[in-house]
Amino acid sequence: WRCRATMKLLHELGVSEHEWRKIHAFLFEDDAEIVLHVAQIGIGIAPSSEHPAIIQALLRVADRFNGFQEEEATELLLANGPIARIIACSIEQARLNQGEEPRWNRPSWRVLRHVLEGKAEGGHYGAA
Repeated sequence: WRCRATMKLLHELGVSEHEWRKIHAFLFEDDAEIVLHVAQIGIGIAPSSEHPAIIQALLRVADRFNGFQEEEATELLLANGPIARIIACSIEQARLNQGEEPRWNRPSWRVLRHVLEGKAEGGHYGAA
């Protein structure tokens, strides 16, 4: 809980590039809220060469997002257009190749759909 609150506060206050180096490892946490806050910080401060890893971290925890987190993550991914679409396409293809069927009741599939279509469908993030 403390880590979540700290990352939320850092996201709201902003961090320097030096501070980013200290917190970027939190992208590998299992807690979706922590990863989301760190990703929001990183997309704004990290070098663009780190953006693919940030996007992959978001998509890795997408099934754990609540509705608000799903919306925030989707908007963050859509703001990173082409690179987010390339990574989302790769993840979708890997999942399909493993025999996974799209399940629109899962946040990860909805996020992938929104990113691949390049829009948030009028702001509706619920199951299709």
